[in-house]
Amino acid sequence: MKTKMIGILAIAGLIAMAVFAGTAAANGVPWIKAHNWDHVYVHEFETTENVLADCFFGFRETEGTPARIYVVEYKDTWNVGDELVDVSGGFETVSCNAYGTIYKLVWPKPLDAGKYQLVLDMDKYGSGVYSKIPGYAETVYDPLWTFTVTGEPEPTPTIESSDSSGVKKDTFQPGESVYTIGSGYAASTNYNLYVVDDTAWSDGMAIPSRVAGTVTSVTTDSDGKISPHPTSIWASSVIGEYDIVVDVNGNGNYDVGIDALDDMDVNGAGFEAIPEFSTIAIPVVSILGLVFLMSRRSRNGRRNN
Repeated sequence: MKTKMIGILAIAGLIAMAVFAGTAAANGVPWIKAHNWDHVYVHEFETTENVLADCFFGFRETEGTPARIYVVEYKDTWNVGDELVDVSGGFETVSCNAYGTIYKLVWPKPLDAGKYQLVLDMDKYGSGVYSKIPGYAETVYDPLWTFTVTGEPEPTPTIESSDSSGVKKDTFQPGESVYTIGSGYAASTNYNLYVVDDTAWSDGMAIPSRVAGTVTSVTTDSDGKISPHPTSIWASSVIGEYDIVVDVNGNGNYDVGIDALDDMDVNGAGFEAIPEFSTIAIPVVSILGLVFLMSRRSRNGRRNN
């Protein structure tokens, strides 16, 4: 009885697959649709959900035909040749199965709130632009699926220099301790921290070497804030201008929109260590006074001669 039941289920599964494939083939043209694991096609997602794509490559394509899936910002009108710019972290390269279909995770959570479209880029196996697909009696373009993402956006990690009370501070005396404050991180997580000489930052660049004597990591509490608040990162600062960066994704590079950066707060830097004016002015005035006295004595000596 058990064997018979398994056989019946297997046959039912094959029938379902054949119906699905037959329906897709009957429609003929390629399509793409979004869902969140359950294969119920939807146009609305929360920021806490994953986005998956179901695709049909069209009756013209054979098993193994490759293509690309893009998640792009929504546009009212697409024109042939428009560039496809993926916003999910990179397009997905896929190939269809024997039924001309495929499903794929294309945007893992967390998502950014907004309005988007899935694009199945098929022309020349993924050309990176919106294209007309040749070979059909009717006019067929790269298929689209529009969806929106709602919900609170993920907090952006922040990092700032501070004093020992946790009050933001950008100018320190040489030898003074530097602290840091920050929020917007994953809870109870350890991150690599870099205090570096003031740098002209660009997306993807390697993070420079740390300044000697500075800490190498920070830890967050259950609320995603750097803990303790504040955290000491440099026991005795030296004269100079500096930036602070937290390597959120831990790849050793500075990634705009991902890593936290303390920069452009004072004289183009995140913080600086410089002597107070009085500590500079007094020696300078003393030296100028000494030069003046020596010059005056020299003139008096020449007159006496």
